[in-house]
Amino acid sequence: MKVFKSNKVDDLELPMKVEISFKKIFSFYQKYVEDKKHPYHKTAKAVVSLLNEHPELIDGFSDFSLLEKYDGKLDLILSGLFPDILSDNEIKAASIPFSFISFKFSNRFEKILKNAGKDYEFKIRNFEDDSLYLQACVMILAYCYGYQVDLKRSFFFDIPDENLGIIKHYRVAFNGDFAEITPTKNAPKITKEDYKLLLDNFDNMDIWREKFPPNSYIFRGFGIMNLFDVTADENLSSLKANLLQEDDNLIPKLEQKPKSII
Repeated sequence: MKVFKSNKVDDLELPMKVEISFKKIFSFYQKYVEDKKHPYHKTAKAVVSLLNEHPELIDGFSDFSLLEKYDGKLDLILSGLFPDILSDNEIKAASIPFSFISFKFSNRFEKILKNAGKDYEFKIRNFEDDSLYLQACVMILAYCYGYQVDLKRSFFFDIPDENLGIIKHYRVAFNGDFAEITPTKNAPKITKEDYKLLLDNFDNMDIWREKFPPNSYIFRGFGIMNLFDVTADENLSSLKANLLQEDDNLIPKLEQKPKSII
């Protein structure tokens, strides 16, 4: 199993501690252990038995080196989310939000990363630490308090394809159904007045950090990250923007765009 981890992850500050857990997978399959007629029965018995043998996979762990230790076991645990019949088509990975730690890739995603070259750094486009901190706070607001905030900003990966000699662009959709977020005893409770204050001070990170101190919540679980190729749309938009600019380097920029689109 490949584990991709940004070199920023050790220095990244977030309002929540991250623990990887497969508790929700365990709970899902438990329902089918005794139902011999259900098509999930055999898989359910195998997954539940494996997780019972390794309770830290249910309880959660923050030592990410364990992902490699449990390599083959995680393939079985996540098999229902990564069916072979879709693996060559979907661009998908099991991932931990904001930390850039990703594991268990679909075949197509593995091929994309292989073609990116040895020097490719697995990271989100144009997201600095404050932006990621804010995104984490917004997730906490939704999970713990039911307050929805639309940041109107998507995650994107820009991944080179050395075979084609171009940069391809992928928009990210994150499925958080297999995670839970809980406040620690040190987490300030967010009131409706706090929510309004945060919306009125969206760019004031001091207020956001006051209401969501570092490591004041616990993220336990994992997520499913789906990527969608938006290279053509991105390059068409960029091409239009370049044509409207006065730029001495315009011709080299324009030469690259049609190549990427085609």
